[in-house]
Parts: sequence; structure tokens; C-alpha cells
Amino acid sequence: MMMLKNTWLWVAQIAVGGMLLFAGWSKVSGAPMMVEMFGLLGPGQWFRYLTGGLELVGAVLLLVPNFAAFGAVILLPVMAGAVLTHLLVLGNSPAIPLVLFLALASITWLRRERLTMVLG
Repeated sequence: MMMLKNTWLWVAQIAVGGMLLFAGWSKVSGAPMMVEMFGLLGPGQWFRYLTGGLELVGAVLLLVPNFAAFGAVILLPVMAGAVLTHLLVLGNSPAIPLVLFLALASITWLRRERLTMVLG
């Protein structure tokens, strides 16, 4: 049972990490679609860099065994914000950020022993 849990977690972490590495890189590298989308949001392009940077850092942490739970914790509010932004500002489907949020919540919960060990 423990082996199955660990295998599922690594598959999820690699999949989510890969998706967020791609998404974060497209934001920080200035992909035209991301520049346009963040132009609609209001805070300015600095917010695109912040969001992309958090996605990159969190995604890398997801792929490091001792830091995966911390990566998930960093990414949870980013994905919550993405869900709300898609719903309330952009008016389109929040399906992808919602699935990522749920996967990150699962990773956080299932890796919580690491968080409690480090944070006390």
C-alpha cells in the first residue's frame, strides 16, 4: 500500500511539476499570450513575473524528494488565484488550474508528515 501511494505521488508530482515548469517559463519568458492575458488582469506585468517565478520555484521543489511538500504548499495559493482569475476576471473555464489545485492539495496532504517533521 505504501509503495502504491509513493508511486502515485511521484507520478502526480512529475506531471504537475512538468505542467507548471512549462506554464512558469511561458510567463517569465514573455510568451505573447501570457503578456496579453496579464495585461487584462490589472496589476501589471510584474505580476506575470511573480506568478511565473512562483510556478518555476514550486515546480522544481515538487521534483526534489525532501522539498516536494513545500513546493505544493507554495503552489496552492497560486492555483487558487488562477481558478478565481479564470472565473471572475477572464470569464473562461478554470478546469486546468482547478485540477492542478486538487492535485497539489492531495500532494500536500499525503506528504504532510514531511511538513510536520520540518516545521514541528
